[in-house]
Amino acid sequence: MDGDKVKIPGWNRIENYLRRENEDSLKWAIIEADKIFLKIVNQKGYKTKKERERISEAVKEINDPEVFIKARGITLDLKNKIDFEMGDVFSIEEIVNIYKKAISDILYGKISEEKNKYIKYRLWPCYYYVLLNKRKILKTLLWTMFVIAVMLFIADTTLGRDLFEYIISKIHLILRLILAILLIIFGVTFFVVLFIVVLESRGRKRSKIDK
Repeated sequence: MDGDKVKIPGWNRIENYLRRENEDSLKWAIIEADKIFLKIVNQKGYKTKKERERISEAVKEINDPEVFIKARGITLDLKNKIDFEMGDVFSIEEIVNIYKKAISDILYGKISEEKNKYIKYRLWPCYYYVLLNKRKILKTLLWTMFVIAVMLFIADTTLGRDLFEYIISKIHLILRLILAILLIIFGVTFFVVLFIVVLESRGRKRSKIDK
């Protein structure tokens, strides 16, 4: 069904925001679209207890889930990050239209058996997790590759082994210095406390003698 022709409960509020054509109203249009999306997801009757699982099931019914997840990521950043800038990925009107088409897919779309032929729908929980966490996964992979490269450099080259031994020796030196400083602090504190205790005991003895 054409997303532009369907009737979505509460969508008139979003259209009113869009007509005002000022930046704050346009941003509120996106936020309102996300509220309507969540309301419909929670009312759809998915057999899951947690909202994020219901969202996952709903997104699976959307014809273009990758685009929707990207658009919703921008919406969540807009809601949760102060002074967030929209950037050039989507315009506000495009995000609103993406929400409208997604909601119409959830409300009126038919679940096609063709979808189940694709691996991403067969492994939907894993695929959905990857879609949501692309940046984190990419960073983790890059750091893992970097650590492996460093370990190989240390293990397979003379320069790497020498550099590693040099770093370890410096770490040992730093640890010794820290330990020495701690011992000095402990020693000074001990003698200061002992000095105070001795002075107090002498003061008590003098007060007794005076009495």
